[in-house]
Amino acid sequence: MDTMIEKVARALYCERIGDPDYDFEDDPRGWSRSMHIAQARAAIEAMREPTEAMENAAITYGDSPILLTYEAMIDAALEG
Repeated sequence: MDTMIEKVARALYCERIGDPDYDFEDDPRGWSRSMHIAQARAAIEAMREPTEAMENAAITYGDSPILLTYEAMIDAALEG
């Protein structure tokens, strides 16, 4: 089973290639798997801090710990 970082890396790769089924493990272009993993990690890290709009959306749920849950889920994704 892929970690979230691997899932995001694969999605970024497939978007770049323009083929949703292409396997980035066998890239003939020399684009390394580690490069895509690093890009995925950076993307997920950027998502860790919600935008103001996201925080406002969470407020509509009252006093629930949704923001802490969101951050914990992103942290878990980054830990792999």
